[in-house]
Amino acid sequence: MIKKIIILLLFILSSAQLWADCGDNPDLDSTEKGVSVYSYAHTINKEIVYDNLIVWKKDSKELCFSITTISTKDNRECSLDGKATKVRKNQYTYTQNECRISLIFIKNKVKVNVTGSRGTNFCSGEDLGKDNGGCGMNTSINSAIYKVRNK
Repeated sequence: MIKKIIILLLFILSSAQLWADCGDNPDLDSTEKGVSVYSYAHTINKEIVYDNLIVWKKDSKELCFSITTISTKDNRECSLDGKATKVRKNQYTYTQNECRISLIFIKNKVKVNVTGSRGTNFCSGEDLGKDNGGCGMNTSINSAIYKVRNK
């Protein structure tokens, strides 16, 4: 009997974990309901490049996101996926090791505030630690205002 209860509890817990996952990331051209895509334009070597933020599964407690940035120093890409928790109205926060990312939603924009081990406005791949996703040690995620992309 105890074995059956333990197996049932393990099944329930593993099912809850599956529901907590964000699933596959939508792509930048997604027209899926509930998916929002934002971009931040900046210049590297006289060329305009875009950092992108995709948000999905946003509810009253948390949201899933994917952010991809291009480093201004050496034009390298940094990509991070995560689940942010709501901390107040229109604001969600994600923390990984020394990196803290706040997403503040303002009409048609998202203000991305980033803090790393060396202060405010950026978080390096090193700040993210061993599980740094697609961010190398010489890349970073920077504070910026991302604007909604036209569909």
